[in-house]
Amino acid sequence: TLKYEVNGKLKESTYYLAILLNSDENIALSEEHTEYRWIDRKASEEYSLPTSISDLLVDAENYLRNNLTNIQTN
Repeated sequence: TLKYEVNGKLKESTYYLAILLNSDENIALSEEHTEYRWIDRKASEEYSLPTSISDLLVDAENYLRNNLTNIQTN
């Protein structure tokens, strides 16, 4: 969970780490969203993300790399 300020108001976003098992699965977007992209941490550098998000991606990548044998994918 990341907490940050936007226009003087405190915001909170919760992120969940997941593994995509079926790349053919359809993604349903709500009306407030127009698109989505699956990107890896390296590609995320092109998007000028806030440091907190970049750090979160690095931590997630490290977690997956260090725990791959413990992750159940079925």
